[in-house]
Amino acid sequence: MTKKIMIVDDDPVIRTLISDIAESAGHTVEAFEKGEDCLHSMDNALPDVLILDLQMPGMNGIDVLKQLRQNTRTAGVPVIMLSANSDSPMVLDQSVHADLYLQKPFKVAEFLSVLDKK
Repeated sequence: MTKKIMIVDDDPVIRTLISDIAESAGHTVEAFEKGEDCLHSMDNALPDVLILDLQMPGMNGIDVLKQLRQNTRTAGVPVIMLSANSDSPMVLDQSVHADLYLQKPFKVAEFLSVLDKK
């Protein structure tokens, strides 16, 4: 099934890599460098899945996730949180939770498996 995927990561290499993998699997992708831009885009259309980097300058992944979960329109958007920090699910703000966590670097098969779960 084709999914509309939004990606938010400040690293252009990661954005391109994830976009290429998802598009090659038949999904449509919209990628953003900043969380604010992603949130504004959701005013127009919601994604089937949001892939969100945890550590970004300015509005980080937790800040974006909090705003999503507080808005009834976006609260149900499935979120896959990416982090290079292996401890990140344990150190996350306990008031909000992503649906799935994926540690960077990841293998293509692992990423596609996680994406298929959402």
